[in-house]
Amino acid sequence: MGFMLSDKEQVQLQELLDKIVEIKSRFEKIREVFKSSPYQSAVNAIREKLNQQNLTPEEQKALRANLKEQQAILDSWNKFPTRLAHAADMKELLSPDVYGLDEDRCNWLMLGEEIDELEKELRRLEFLAQSNK
Repeated sequence: MGFMLSDKEQVQLQELLDKIVEIKSRFEKIREVFKSSPYQSAVNAIREKLNQQNLTPEEQKALRANLKEQQAILDSWNKFPTRLAHAADMKELLSPDVYGLDEDRCNWLMLGEEIDELEKELRRLEFLAQSNK
């Protein structure tokens, strides 16, 4: 026989699941901007410039800093779907029949924290997508 969730816990769980759906929907809206890959193009262009022999140390330093920033954005974008899928998979662990309520509360906390992180990252990606339109 499984454990029973309180009404409050059922509401909290549903809120987490709804947030995952909302994040995925918002992510899909900005996907087209990143598909055109302005960041990959920027990374490639910077790498080409860095291969030039006539750059001053200051120019090289500035290009490397820009490359690091553009690559970080690209990496974040590329990892976001995996992180989102992982959060969606975590909901499968939120079954009292599997682990019991104490473990579920811990899983809910972890899922809630991951969803908060995903929302922060999504806001950043949305801002970047808006500025590249």
